[in-house]
Amino acid sequence: MKIQALASSFGVTVIPHVWGSGIALAAALHVLASIPPSPHTAHPVPLQNEPIVEYDRNPNPLRDELLTTPITCKKENCRFPIIPDWELKSI
Repeated sequence: MKIQALASSFGVTVIPHVWGSGIALAAALHVLASIPPSPHTAHPVPLQNEPIVEYDRNPNPLRDELLTTPITCKKENCRFPIIPDWELKSI
């Protein structure tokens, strides 16, 4: 968050990116949820001023099957449950 705050003070957009597990994607999405639209607006427009994340869309069991409640991403939106603890499957 310090990097985002510093970049924002200079008008630089931060785009988090993640490859790997569902845990990493969940963490990136939680960071993304805390980033305000840039430039600030009351009506964000996808891919123009809404925060975005870059992630691997290839099949990935480590990302797709590790969490008990999967994260689903379609087009420009990712949906994930808002729960206090992320649960992992037993291996």
